[in-house]
Amino acid sequence: MGTKNSSISSVLGTLRIAFFGSPKAPLTLPALQGAVNAKAVRKAAGVVRLSELGVREVKQITLQDLQCNQQFTKLIRQAITNRQLLWVLEVTNPAKLHSICADFIDTMIPLNSEHTIWGIRVQTLVAKLLRTDKNFRTQLAGVDVTSTPLKIRRLLHQYHVKVAHSSLLTRLLHDPRTWVYLVTFIYSTLRALPAMWVPHFHGNFALLWAIDVISAIPYAWGILAIFTARKLSTRLIGGVVAIVTFVAPYLYFWAYGKDYPAPVIIAITLMISAGIGAELLRVQQERRLTALYESAQTLG
Repeated sequence: MGTKNSSISSVLGTLRIAFFGSPKAPLTLPALQGAVNAKAVRKAAGVVRLSELGVREVKQITLQDLQCNQQFTKLIRQAITNRQLLWVLEVTNPAKLHSICADFIDTMIPLNSEHTIWGIRVQTLVAKLLRTDKNFRTQLAGVDVTSTPLKIRRLLHQYHVKVAHSSLLTRLLHDPRTWVYLVTFIYSTLRALPAMWVPHFHGNFALLWAIDVISAIPYAWGILAIFTARKLSTRLIGGVVAIVTFVAPYLYFWAYGKDYPAPVIIAITLMISAGIGAELLRVQQERRLTALYESAQTLG
């Protein structure tokens, strides 16, 4: 029973991180437990919000990691495979930093006023090395890009780096969004069934069911976009898509029947409220995270 509960907790934890992130996780890294500039962190990582950074997006490295060519290549490959966005390192000797990182010091950003904490944007570093170091391209051959961000995949393709990736089925099964789409699709295919027993509905049941099925995927995308999309414009579009695709079959039901179901109005109101509420929570969360990054704290 214990093992089963542990597995369930692990799955739920993975889903929670996939959809809601782990925004405080970077603050447990030793280098980020002192005060840093939140704006510099966002710039170094290439993100709009600090909440986009979590347990897998940020990794702390050392100058020794950068000095050893074999270890450096290993870290780069891991970063590409694991979707890392930002490396942070703590430096006590600025001269040593400039000596070791001379080839890519322009990709590094100081994260505090003392210049003892530095950030390296993985994408910028990979782009620089691919452009300037032919040997680096060879060292990256065979890297797994199953979960790699699109921009880095394009870079690897641009410089003709041979990559490896899992099959489409494997990628789908390991993507938490797949299960959201599946559950939504099943729900959409079933919610039209009660109309068969509604005496006031005089429309075409097959057409009603088709509208349900066709709207299932964009409806799931809209719900995901409301809560997980990076850009505000995408979240707003997601909200509109979710509401329109949710309402579509009910509009047809209403056009060929009577007694428009009140739960639909309630559901639409809840979706709009949830979207507004989520946006307000994002703003509040970003303010809290900014305060944590810019003040000395200990979360580890």
